[in-house]
Amino acid sequence: MKMNMNMLKNKRNFNLSDSESGFASIVIALVLIIVLGLMTVGFAELARSEQQQALNKQLANQAYDAAESGINDAISEIAQNKLTNAQPNTCINTSEDPDETPYSSAINTPNGVAYPCLMVNLTPPNVVFNQFAPLTNRYLLFSTVNNNNPASAGSFTIDWKCDESDTNCNDNDPGNVPTKTVPASTGDLQSTPIWSQSKYPPMLEVSITALGAQFSRADLENNTYTAFLYPNSSSNNTYSFNNSSGTIGTQNTVTDSDGLNAPIIGGGCSGSTETTTGGYLCTVTLNGFPNGDTQYLISLDDYYEMSDVSVSAQTSEGSALDMKGGQAIIDSTGQAHNVLKRIEEVVPIGENATNINEPAEALQGANICKLLITQPDPTKGTQSQCVPQGLD
Repeated sequence: MKMNMNMLKNKRNFNLSDSESGFASIVIALVLIIVLGLMTVGFAELARSEQQQALNKQLANQAYDAAESGINDAISEIAQNKLTNAQPNTCINTSEDPDETPYSSAINTPNGVAYPCLMVNLTPPNVVFNQFAPLTNRYLLFSTVNNNNPASAGSFTIDWKCDESDTNCNDNDPGNVPTKTVPASTGDLQSTPIWSQSKYPPMLEVSITALGAQFSRADLENNTYTAFLYPNSSSNNTYSFNNSSGTIGTQNTVTDSDGLNAPIIGGGCSGSTETTTGGYLCTVTLNGFPNGDTQYLISLDDYYEMSDVSVSAQTSEGSALDMKGGQAIIDSTGQAHNVLKRIEEVVPIGENATNINEPAEALQGANICKLLITQPDPTKGTQSQCVPQGLD
């Protein structure tokens, strides 16, 4: 009897041990199931996230392409003179006026691709030249208007800075000397390597020609005003022309490429200027332009560094004028389902959209014979034989 009791006790202990071992296995299995479940959910979420990112990228590209389509459509319509009534800050392709909707903004309706808002400003407050490379020229023909009516400009303000892509002249890299470091003396010209190593902003040559009714050589020379804009911190950054072509004043002068004296004007470059001019480091105002002319040709030459330039006009009384016929600001919003992309471009219009950007020598009228060859067909070049004035 005693023996049977011991066997029963051992059997109970054995059964209890088996029960505890099974419970532990269940717990471990549950933990593994939870871990595997979490891993499955995590991988599924990661896959879903990557899929969503790929979809968003695709939709963003489609929206950007749609916005570009709006830009291209607007350029085409401007060239055909169909957007003369376009108003700034107004979506022209949502107008109820059929004359203001000459094209459809829908690109791929089933996939929700379109440009729902396209805005065009044909009379911007200024003209801009971005990524203006050194030792190159830019030209623009435009008219000055007030409420879309012709108005004469008494002064022009030129704002400029280093282009952000110019690694020789920027203040984004902590290892670089900031662009606010500028030459101390107005007219102190240095070699290109020294200028670049010092991170100085560019120097500009600006010529503005008032185009009146007469287009003789003498008239053009007498109505061309030239100045060299020097990037230093001088506060004397305003110049008034007394007569044509920048007559000698109290500031430094230099002989320009037409053989005429032109002033060298300090740019007033500073951090405060950069704040008040909307990001432009240097600014110069040129006064003394004759009243009566409303159409102008501006020629810009960049020296030393790549730059961004903005030019605005004012009346003799100081009221701001708009620029017409030179550039248009096109603001296009593209859409792909619920993704939007908005881009803005400044494009040349009118004669500026088709003219070749000739070198400065082609537009200057000094006593010099010139041989100009056009590309890609050199046989269409022009060759003149002349004797400069004053020579036999």
